[in-house]
Amino acid sequence: GHYAYVADDDEGLRIIDVSDPANPHEVGFCSTQDKALGVAVSGQYAYVADEHEGLRIIDVSDPTHPYEVGFFDTWGDARSVVVVDSCAYIAAERGGIYVIDISDPSDLRQVGYYDTPGKAYGVAFVNPYIYVADYYAGFQVYEKLPIGIGETASGPVRSYRVRLLQNPVQDGFIRLCLEISSQGVVAFDLYNIAGQKVATSRKLLSGSDGQEIKLPTKNLASGIYFL
Repeated sequence: GHYAYVADDDEGLRIIDVSDPANPHEVGFCSTQDKALGVAVSGQYAYVADEHEGLRIIDVSDPTHPYEVGFFDTWGDARSVVVVDSCAYIAAERGGIYVIDISDPSDLRQVGYYDTPGKAYGVAFVNPYIYVADYYAGFQVYEKLPIGIGETASGPVRSYRVRLLQNPVQDGFIRLCLEISSQGVVAFDLYNIAGQKVATSRKLLSGSDGQEIKLPTKNLASGIYFL
Protein backbone atom coordinates (compact mmCIF):
# COMPACT_ATOMS: atom_id res chain seq x y z
CA GLY A 1 0.00 0.00 0.00
CA HIS A 2 0.86 3.69 0.00
CA TYR A 3 1.37 5.34 3.36
CA ALA A 4 1.79 8.79 4.82
CA TYR A 5 3.79 9.16 8.04
CA VAL A 6 2.66 12.00 10.29
CA ALA A 7 4.57 13.53 13.21
CA ASP A 8 1.57 14.33 15.38
CA ASP A 9 3.00 16.26 18.31
CA ASP A 10 1.85 14.68 21.60
CA GLU A 11 0.21 11.84 19.66
CA GLY A 12 3.52 10.46 18.34
CA LEU A 13 3.87 8.90 14.90
CA ARG A 14 0.67 8.16 12.95
CA ILE A 15 0.63 6.00 9.82
CA ILE A 16 -2.08 6.74 7.26
CA ASP A 17 -3.07 4.53 4.32
CA VAL A 18 -3.46 6.88 1.35
CA SER A 19 -3.82 4.27 -1.37
CA ASP A 20 -7.30 5.76 -1.92
CA PRO A 21 -6.76 9.53 -1.62
CA ALA A 22 -10.50 10.07 -1.25
CA ASN A 23 -10.59 7.78 1.78
CA PRO A 24 -7.38 8.02 3.85
CA HIS A 25 -7.45 6.07 7.09
CA GLU A 26 -5.07 5.36 9.95
CA VAL A 27 -3.58 1.88 10.09
CA GLY A 28 -1.04 2.20 12.88
CA PHE A 29 0.63 4.49 15.38
CA CYS A 30 3.60 4.56 17.73
CA SER A 31 3.75 6.74 20.82
CA THR A 32 6.99 8.67 21.33
CA GLN A 33 8.61 9.95 24.51
CA ASP A 34 7.84 13.63 23.88
CA LYS A 35 6.38 15.66 21.00
CA ALA A 36 6.87 14.29 17.49
CA LEU A 37 7.69 17.44 15.51
CA GLY A 38 9.25 16.03 12.34
CA VAL A 39 9.61 12.73 10.51
CA ALA A 40 11.62 11.26 7.65
CA VAL A 41 11.21 7.75 6.23
CA SER A 42 13.90 5.62 4.60
CA GLY A 43 13.57 1.90 3.94
CA GLN A 44 11.81 0.15 6.80
CA TYR A 45 12.44 2.90 9.34
CA ALA A 46 10.81 6.19 10.30
CA TYR A 47 13.08 8.77 11.93
CA VAL A 48 11.23 11.05 14.31
CA ALA A 49 12.44 14.40 15.69
CA ASP A 50 10.95 14.12 19.17
CA GLU A 51 11.66 17.52 20.73
CA HIS A 52 13.29 17.05 24.20
CA GLU A 53 13.83 13.31 23.54
CA GLY A 54 16.02 13.69 20.44
CA LEU A 55 15.86 11.29 17.50
CA ARG A 56 13.67 8.19 17.76
CA ILE A 57 13.91 5.38 15.19
CA ILE A 58 10.76 3.36 14.54
CA ASP A 59 10.52 0.15 12.56
CA VAL A 60 7.57 0.55 10.16
CA SER A 61 8.09 -2.63 8.14
CA ASP A 62 4.63 -3.62 9.40
CA PRO A 63 2.66 -0.35 9.28
CA THR A 64 -0.01 -1.79 11.54
CA HIS A 65 2.49 -2.52 14.33
CA PRO A 66 5.31 0.06 14.34
CA TYR A 67 7.77 -0.05 17.24
CA GLU A 68 10.86 1.83 18.41
CA VAL A 69 14.26 0.23 17.79
CA GLY A 70 16.72 3.00 18.70
CA PHE A 71 17.19 6.59 19.79
CA PHE A 72 19.79 9.35 20.05
CA ASP A 73 19.60 12.18 22.57
CA THR A 74 20.41 15.64 21.26
CA TRP A 75 21.42 18.74 23.16
CA GLY A 76 18.66 21.09 22.11
CA ASP A 77 15.13 20.26 21.02
CA ALA A 78 14.92 18.01 17.94
CA ARG A 79 12.51 19.76 15.57
CA SER A 80 13.20 18.45 12.11
CA VAL A 81 15.06 15.56 10.46
CA VAL A 82 16.16 14.56 6.98
CA VAL A 83 17.83 11.28 5.99
CA VAL A 84 20.59 11.14 3.37
CA ASP A 85 22.22 7.80 2.60
CA SER A 86 23.29 6.36 5.96
CA CYS A 87 23.06 9.62 7.90
CA ALA A 88 20.28 11.55 9.62
CA TYR A 89 20.58 15.34 9.84
CA ILE A 90 18.70 16.69 12.85
CA ALA A 91 17.76 20.34 13.42
CA ALA A 92 18.06 20.70 17.19
CA GLU A 93 17.39 24.38 17.94
CA ARG A 94 20.31 25.72 20.04
CA GLY A 95 22.10 22.41 19.44
CA GLY A 96 22.54 23.22 15.73
CA ILE A 97 22.59 20.41 13.17
CA TYR A 98 23.54 16.91 14.33
CA VAL A 99 24.80 14.34 11.81
CA ILE A 100 24.06 10.79 13.01
CA ASP A 101 25.24 7.52 11.47
CA ILE A 102 22.05 5.41 11.24
CA SER A 103 23.53 2.37 9.48
CA ASP A 104 22.87 0.38 12.68
CA PRO A 105 19.62 1.63 14.28
CA SER A 106 20.51 -0.03 17.58
CA ASP A 107 23.91 1.70 17.74
CA LEU A 108 23.57 5.31 16.61
CA ARG A 109 26.74 7.42 16.50
CA GLN A 110 27.30 11.12 15.99
CA VAL A 111 29.69 11.64 13.07
CA GLY A 112 29.29 15.35 12.38
CA TYR A 113 27.94 18.66 13.62
CA TYR A 114 27.11 22.11 12.26
CA ASP A 115 27.00 24.96 14.78
CA THR A 116 24.39 27.44 13.54
CA PRO A 117 24.25 31.05 14.81
CA GLY A 118 20.53 30.94 15.67
CA LYS A 119 18.14 28.12 16.54
CA ALA A 120 17.91 25.32 13.96
CA TYR A 121 14.19 24.71 13.42
CA GLY A 122 14.18 23.09 9.99
CA VAL A 123 16.62 21.22 7.76
CA ALA A 124 16.59 20.11 4.11
CA PHE A 125 19.21 18.59 1.82
CA VAL A 126 19.92 18.97 -1.89
CA ASN A 127 23.35 17.56 -2.70
CA PRO A 128 25.83 18.93 -1.80
CA TYR A 129 24.14 21.54 0.39
CA ILE A 130 22.31 21.50 3.72
CA TYR A 131 19.65 24.19 4.10
CA VAL A 132 18.69 25.33 7.59
CA ALA A 133 15.79 27.45 8.85
CA ASP A 134 17.68 29.06 11.75
CA TYR A 135 15.02 31.18 13.51
CA TYR A 136 16.34 34.73 14.13
CA ALA A 137 19.50 33.97 12.09
CA GLY A 138 17.33 33.41 9.02
CA PHE A 139 18.29 31.04 6.22
CA GLN A 140 21.65 29.25 6.47
CA VAL A 141 23.40 27.14 3.82
CA TYR A 142 26.14 24.63 4.63
CA GLU A 143 28.15 22.35 2.38
CA LYS A 144 28.07 18.63 3.06
CA LEU A 145 31.63 17.53 3.74
CA PRO A 146 33.12 14.03 3.67
CA ILE A 147 32.77 12.28 7.01
CA GLY A 148 35.47 10.17 8.59
CA ILE A 149 39.22 10.11 8.85
CA GLY A 150 41.06 7.74 6.53
CA GLU A 151 43.97 5.88 8.04
CA THR A 152 46.99 4.66 6.12
CA ALA A 153 50.26 3.17 7.27
CA SER A 154 53.41 2.70 5.23
CA GLY A 155 55.24 0.69 7.90
CA PRO A 156 54.78 -1.09 11.22
CA VAL A 157 52.12 0.45 13.44
CA ARG A 158 53.03 1.11 17.07
CA SER A 159 50.74 2.33 19.85
CA TYR A 160 51.65 4.62 22.72
CA ARG A 161 49.77 6.01 25.65
CA VAL A 162 48.81 9.68 25.34
CA ARG A 163 47.11 11.67 28.09
CA LEU A 164 45.32 14.96 27.45
CA LEU A 165 46.31 17.29 30.29
CA GLN A 166 43.56 19.85 29.78
CA ASN A 167 40.26 20.04 27.94
CA PRO A 168 39.13 22.45 26.58
CA VAL A 169 42.33 23.98 25.26
CA GLN A 170 43.77 26.91 27.23
CA ASP A 171 46.29 29.65 26.37
CA GLY A 172 46.47 28.59 22.71
CA PHE A 173 48.07 25.17 23.27
CA ILE A 174 47.06 21.51 23.47
CA ARG A 175 49.01 19.98 26.36
CA LEU A 176 49.73 16.24 26.22
CA CYS A 177 51.71 13.73 28.21
CA LEU A 178 53.29 11.15 25.92
CA GLU A 179 54.43 7.94 27.59
CA ILE A 180 57.22 6.74 25.28
CA SER A 181 60.86 6.09 26.09
CA SER A 182 62.31 6.25 22.56
CA GLN A 183 63.89 9.30 20.93
CA GLY A 184 63.13 10.92 17.59
CA VAL A 185 60.71 13.23 15.81
CA VAL A 186 56.95 12.55 16.04
CA ALA A 187 54.27 14.20 13.88
CA PHE A 188 50.89 15.04 15.43
CA ASP A 189 48.00 15.50 12.94
CA LEU A 190 44.86 17.39 13.97
CA TYR A 191 41.51 16.79 12.22
CA ASN A 192 38.18 18.57 12.37
CA ILE A 193 34.86 16.70 12.70
CA ALA A 194 34.54 16.47 8.91
CA GLY A 195 37.72 14.39 8.77
CA GLN A 196 39.84 17.15 7.24
CA LYS A 197 43.43 17.56 8.39
CA VAL A 198 43.77 21.13 9.66
CA ALA A 199 47.20 21.15 11.30
CA THR A 200 50.41 19.14 11.72
CA SER A 201 52.95 19.68 14.49
CA ARG A 202 56.34 17.94 14.76
CA LYS A 203 58.06 17.50 18.09
CA LEU A 204 61.45 16.11 19.07
CA LEU A 205 61.14 13.46 21.78
CA SER A 206 63.79 13.49 24.49
CA GLY A 207 63.45 9.80 25.30
CA SER A 208 62.13 10.43 28.83
CA ASP A 209 58.93 8.55 29.71
CA GLY A 210 56.05 10.90 30.51
CA GLN A 211 57.29 13.81 28.38
CA GLU A 212 54.93 16.79 28.18
CA ILE A 213 54.16 18.08 24.67
CA LYS A 214 52.62 21.45 23.75
CA LEU A 215 50.91 21.81 20.35
CA PRO A 216 49.92 25.33 19.17
CA THR A 217 46.28 26.04 18.25
CA LYS A 218 46.23 29.84 17.90
CA ASN A 219 45.21 29.75 14.21
CA LEU A 220 42.32 27.29 14.72
CA ALA A 221 38.68 28.24 15.13
CA SER A 222 36.78 27.05 18.22
CA GLY A 223 35.31 23.59 17.76
CA ILE A 224 35.83 19.86 18.19
CA TYR A 225 39.05 18.30 16.91
CA PHE A 226 40.65 14.84 16.77
CA LEU A 227 44.37 14.22 17.33
